[in-house]
Amino acid sequence: MTFLVDADLPRSAADVVRRHGYHAVDVRDIGLRHADDSEIARHAQREQQCLVTGDFDCADIRNYPPQHYAGIVVLVIPPRLLPPISHDCSRVSSSSRP
Repeated sequence: MTFLVDADLPRSAADVVRRHGYHAVDVRDIGLRHADDSEIARHAQREQQCLVTGDFDCADIRNYPPQHYAGIVVLVIPPRLLPPISHDCSRVSSSSRP
């Protein structure tokens, strides 16, 4: 099975899938970074990929009937598990003033 990882998840999500022995494709790597949900869902259908997303709109079975997909997984990643931001935004914005 191949998993299609949505851009609203960190890139490391695809790495986790791969580490568990599955094939994963990140939408950012196939030109779908800014695509809307329906376009990404159509791609997943066409390629028979399981969509992995953080977007709860995709959990609405009225818009995304499960029988039409290889799978849809909606992940919630707690903020404490996300990598910290490596710089202080206030310093960046104040140093960029003329």
